[in-house]
Amino acid sequence: MRFPCPLWGRVRVGGDAALVPLQPILHQAPQYVALAVIFASLDCLVMLAYAMLGSRAVRLLKTSGTLWLERLCGAALLALAGFLAFYRRASA
Repeated sequence: MRFPCPLWGRVRVGGDAALVPLQPILHQAPQYVALAVIFASLDCLVMLAYAMLGSRAVRLLKTSGTLWLERLCGAALLALAGFLAFYRRASA
């Protein structure tokens, strides 16, 4: 279905979706299955990387990492407090 558009002439609505790249000419079921497999695979890879980084962070924080993390967070909060203490808004 086409609708008039002042910028691009006639715009086609339906069939070509930007977020779901399906070919309207082909059967849709295999395309949806392929899309689901791709999204599930990417999700599993991201979750695996997240879990591996989490386990590495736990090992790091069990040693002296906790002390350095507390120092870093404290320094960041002190820097933010100093910035806010000297921050002045520009007059309108």
